[in-house]
Amino acid sequence: MTRLASHAPLLSIALALVLGASSPAVAQTGPFVDGELLLRAPGSAGQSALYRINPITGHGDLVVDQLFPNYSGAGWVTYDPYRDRLLAYTAYSPLGVFSPRLYAFDSNDALSNLGFDGQALKCLTPVGDGRIYCFDNGGLKLIDAGDNIQPVLDQASQPVSLVMDQLAYDASTNSLIGALRLLPSSPCYTIQHILVYRYPLNGAGTQLSGPVSCNSYDVDATPWPIGLDPLPGGDLLLTLTGVSPFSDKVFLRVNPASLAISLWGESTLNDLDGGVWNPALQRAIVLDDQANELRTFFPGQGGTGSLLPVDLVVGDGTTGVSAANAMADIELFGSACGGFAASFGVGLAGKGGIVPELSASTCPTVGAPLKLSVTQGLGASAAVVLLSAGSAPFPLFGGTAYVLPPYFLTLSLPLNGPQITAGAGQATTSVPTPNDPSLAGLQFYAQGGVLDAAALQGVSLTNALALQLG
Repeated sequence: MTRLASHAPLLSIALALVLGASSPAVAQTGPFVDGELLLRAPGSAGQSALYRINPITGHGDLVVDQLFPNYSGAGWVTYDPYRDRLLAYTAYSPLGVFSPRLYAFDSNDALSNLGFDGQALKCLTPVGDGRIYCFDNGGLKLIDAGDNIQPVLDQASQPVSLVMDQLAYDASTNSLIGALRLLPSSPCYTIQHILVYRYPLNGAGTQLSGPVSCNSYDVDATPWPIGLDPLPGGDLLLTLTGVSPFSDKVFLRVNPASLAISLWGESTLNDLDGGVWNPALQRAIVLDDQANELRTFFPGQGGTGSLLPVDLVVGDGTTGVSAANAMADIELFGSACGGFAASFGVGLAGKGGIVPELSASTCPTVGAPLKLSVTQGLGASAAVVLLSAGSAPFPLFGGTAYVLPPYFLTLSLPLNGPQITAGAGQATTSVPTPNDPSLAGLQFYAQGGVLDAAALQGVSLTNALALQLG
């Protein structure tokens, strides 16, 4: 018996178990996905809009329109894994064009007003446990899990007043890492150098546990920092606006423990308005505000990088550089996540040539529920997700399966969405994990299939996930 013949019945039977359980529902934006881009782009009536962009497909979905762009500063938008919401400090015209506030948006774009009217919050930096660090005009602030704001204190119990252009949290050192363009009074200041700072935090995160330290790097000019994002391995990618032809030093690598700074990559682009490291593409992505394009870079690529095609207008049609970045990304699990969920492999298309996707929407953690989502399946169809301790590719249903039997868990998911509509089906399920510390570091694999008569053999396949419990 061939491998195909031995495995196909198992998946078919599992799919058949839920064939009659699904019901139509209205398609919505859907679960947040690690690596999605958050982009401020032109909206209606001369205002701005916030979009979610899938960097793999290039498709963009509108989150909210009618944002007043003058109130969108550096680090104005982010994803908070604790609240499972997008957070945006901006002015939303229907609720007050001259009244910037902190808004939260769930995965289906429902809006909540968190307040903080007129406090000019910037550099929103969620930790993943309810804390959000940010700056206002008075210095470094902490928003707690109850949405209360307080100043972060230094070792002398005085408010920390030093304000950065970009900010990131590093779990390995329990520190905030900041980047700054110019500060002549800094002990690390040298002309044409970019500045990087570390704020060490106490256990509660409410006060500094030691002195603020800093380092600088010669970039041959005075560009603005417009992105500070985690790289694989624990370092941070610091992206600068670019000032070519004076300097092509656009991408810097920052070690959060030592504050060592090195060159990660160069670019001849000189009007960047956002930069992130993207785990889905394993590339840096920048917003070229001069050409109104997204472009990708791998280490050492240089030049103008490679075009990332998307199906909406990006950039605001203006030029000029500042730290007020127009692009960020979704770091689904936050800096404090000790596990991972990495997508790999190639799925198999169903109706409309659309390939369903499997993703994890929570950090794989011992003792915590693991949420898995199937999206872009056939509307109102049925799906199954198989979990296994082993992985190797083998042919299945005209595509490739990556999870090997025995399967320790089979999950049946009825998909919502308009009936037999291509790509409209989605569902999320929660998998409990035992509260056993010895399971930390355990690796396993998952892949899904969707009943779809338009697929080669009646079943479309998702990508696979490699997961590790933290």
